Amino acid sequence: MKEEEERKQREQREQEERKQREEEERKRQEEEKKRLEEEMARKEAEERKRKEEEERRKREEEKKRKEEEERKKREEEERLRREQLEREAAEQARREREEEERREQERKERALKEEMERRRVAREAREAEQRKIRLEQERIRLAKLPPLLRWLDGSPNPKLPDIAEKFSIMQGVRYDCIIHEANGTPDGREQWLLNTQLALLLGEKDLQLSRYTAWTKIPVSLVAKRIIWRLESDRYALTTPSLYELGKQLPGYYGREDPERMSYRVIERLRADAWEKFAAMDMFFVKASDFMYIIPTIQHLQNVRLTIAYRELPENESQLIKSTPAQKWKNDPDANRFYGFAPSNKHFINGDLISEDTPGLCAVSTSPFPEKRVPRRGLVAVTPDDPDYHRLCKDQGLEYLLGDAHSPLLPNGVHSSPTSASSHMMATSVNGLGSPALITPATTNGGGSRHGHDNQPISPSSESGPAQGRPLANGVHETVNGSAE
Repeated sequence: MKEEEERKQREQREQEERKQREEEERKRQEEEKKRLEEEMARKEAEERKRKEEEERRKREEEKKRKEEEERKKREEEERLRREQLEREAAEQARREREEEERREQERKERALKEEMERRRVAREAREAEQRKIRLEQERIRLAKLPPLLRWLDGSPNPKLPDIAEKFSIMQGVRYDCIIHEANGTPDGREQWLLNTQLALLLGEKDLQLSRYTAWTKIPVSLVAKRIIWRLESDRYALTTPSLYELGKQLPGYYGREDPERMSYRVIERLRADAWEKFAAMDMFFVKASDFMYIIPTIQHLQNVRLTIAYRELPENESQLIKSTPAQKWKNDPDANRFYGFAPSNKHFINGDLISEDTPGLCAVSTSPFPEKRVPRRGLVAVTPDDPDYHRLCKDQGLEYLLGDAHSPLLPNGVHSSPTSASSHMMATSVNGLGSPALITPATTNGGGSRHGHDNQPISPSSESGPAQGRPLANGVHETVNGSAE
């Protein structure tokens, strides 16, 4: 029972404590609510006060702003008024100053115009005099050039493949013939070309070839000029049919003569005049390999076949007069590949060596060629269209020819040899004899020609059509059997 009472008492105490805590919590919440309400009321009062203060401050600021704007407006109006007065005064002063300056400028311009006119007259007189001097100097300069180079200087467009082909054959002079100290050296066997030859191929009017600063240049001696002139006189004198069209572009060069019908004396006179100018020129040699190196970069020389002929020069005037051949090629390491002949032409395309003319071998016939007789009147062969052809055939026992009267006649009544048949320079035969101009052997520098067409005109451009090869300085040319390899 006692425990029951204690339990009840404990529960009662706990209940009282719980009620007490609840009452305290209620009081605390009421106090908190009251505090919050008071805090809210205080904040609302402060906010109202702040807003009232803000309104009052704004009204004061607006008032001050308006007063300030009024003040600034008055000041701005005053400033504008002063500036207007100042501008008007400045404008008046400016107009007066400009008027004075205008009068002064007009005075100076008149004086300057008079001075400029005086200077213009003096300058024009000076320029006219200088132009006259330049024209005279240019006339003298051109007058000193051989006709071909005079054409080059005045040509509007010399950089054309067709023009380059006219000058495709070059004279390649051995270096040891120019510099004798190079004898027996590989450099001594190098071939060098004349600057005017390169200028013609390049279409370069500057004969000094100033653009090509890396090229070695060696002056040309008078002996070298004489040798080259013997080979190329018709080229520089424009007295070859293939260059007549260039000569016609030089006003009055051929005079009233038709170049196709010029007399020998006129041609010799043109050559003599051209030689004087050629001999007086300052020329130089350039290494052929240097020129070949740049050909791929020269547009108009693309795919143009260029030929370098082998040339040796006499060492002095006495050798030139005696026509003594140096024959330095005989001491070259590869001299045997030419079978005792001198080196010949080398052919290049785009700077690359594509072929070289070397001698070949041919077989000797063991029996005479088949005979084919023709009727003759004395020593002259009679053609089938001759009225006496039938009678002469019968009189000379050649009746079998009457059944084949339209067959072509061969020189001397016999078939041509294989060698002569392959030659493109076959002479037309009259009475069985070839033209002396074509069959006489050339013996330049002591060597005999190997076949008939070796004896062509001495200038590489003295024939119409494409440039042809020329006899070498030692008197040999092309191959033994008449065909170039």
